[in-house]
Amino acid sequence: MDFCSRMNIIWIRDPGLAPESILDQIIKTYDQGEVEVASLNKGGISVQGKSAKTLELLYKFKNYSAKKHFAVWISNESDRLFFASMSSCEEKQSHSIEMFNQILASFKDEENEEVSLEPRFVQDDVWAIILGDLLASYHYNDQMALESMSIYAESVHSLTPDNGSYNLLSEDMIRTEMPDKIIIRAAALQNLLRNSGYDVRIIQKGGEIWILVLDPSNKWQAVSLNPSEPWRMIGVLTNKSEGYRGLMYKDIRELTDDNFPRVNPPQNLDSYAQKDVNSSRYVLLVHPDHLNNSWADELQATLDSYSYHQKYQENVFDCSNASQICWALLEAKGYDARLMFSYKDHPLGQHMWVVVRSPLEEESYVAIEATNTNGNRDLMHLGKVTWDDEYYYGIMYNTSMQYSWLHPEEGMWLEARKHQPMNLK
Repeated sequence: MDFCSRMNIIWIRDPGLAPESILDQIIKTYDQGEVEVASLNKGGISVQGKSAKTLELLYKFKNYSAKKHFAVWISNESDRLFFASMSSCEEKQSHSIEMFNQILASFKDEENEEVSLEPRFVQDDVWAIILGDLLASYHYNDQMALESMSIYAESVHSLTPDNGSYNLLSEDMIRTEMPDKIIIRAAALQNLLRNSGYDVRIIQKGGEIWILVLDPSNKWQAVSLNPSEPWRMIGVLTNKSEGYRGLMYKDIRELTDDNFPRVNPPQNLDSYAQKDVNSSRYVLLVHPDHLNNSWADELQATLDSYSYHQKYQENVFDCSNASQICWALLEAKGYDARLMFSYKDHPLGQHMWVVVRSPLEEESYVAIEATNTNGNRDLMHLGKVTWDDEYYYGIMYNTSMQYSWLHPEEGMWLEARKHQPMNLK
């Protein structure tokens, strides 16, 4: 403004911190070393209809004192945090404060890039389960939890000569740092999902970055980059009840160009994540056109020759346990078996059963209901062949080990040992 009055307005990406916490950091920078805060006053004003937090400091440096005024506010439309500061000579303080308030009153953030997207809330339908399985089929090599965005406040104090005395002036700067790991994870996850055929976007809001995946009904599913088990998965489905609002980017390069030009995101997923198992897949199976009756009779006889000691009890010993045991025993006896899983809006509800590939037609299967009980919840035998149509479509898992990795809460981690069938009876 002039030799002894200065005003600065800067902006940074919204770090997700409250304006009050930004001002608290400013206070600390003015109350350390040779600089001392003599008094302070916090308040608030309105800037473009937004609530801005203000701070007035009287501080001292080398026996000289000065006043400093600050204002901090957030513009959701552009995902920016604005920081205004003003210092002035003692004799011009009232004029400078008036000018400070006038400038803030004229402020207008013209950028309006924020998008609002409709979220999906169902996470137990077939689309969500398969997406979740894909995320769980990889794990991060670097398994540390993500750190939040950091913000730094700096102040430089100087004394300028003025008619045999000195004026105390200070310049302030705030900056943020987003951990490189967030960008790297976003790039790795974006590459995996796009290579798997998903329509993916990246969204940024309030210091957070997450992935959005478009479902067949044109609703968006959020994927967090910070799963609680990074040693087992590279992302987790999450919901925001208020919807998804923020700045949207088509790819990781747009994001880095807008925020973090120093970061070079990886192009190869293998450099940052490791594949553990194949993901599940949705299948439509067909009955055999020419069934070998002797083979089918032998299959059912094998199922009838085994039974369980345990009773059926949901979440203790239920369809997932019976089906995995049935799968392991049939594999051990030389059958080519798979596990099948249904979902919320499937006719069988959320259920698991087994299918066995027909020996005469490689693309056809025979379904087996592995959970057959009487009125006392006794499991009658290992399973029963069924031709009902609802057993011939769903989510397929190749092995118990694969299913157990993707769903450890239900998995039994069974391995089929040829010629060493389990003695269940």
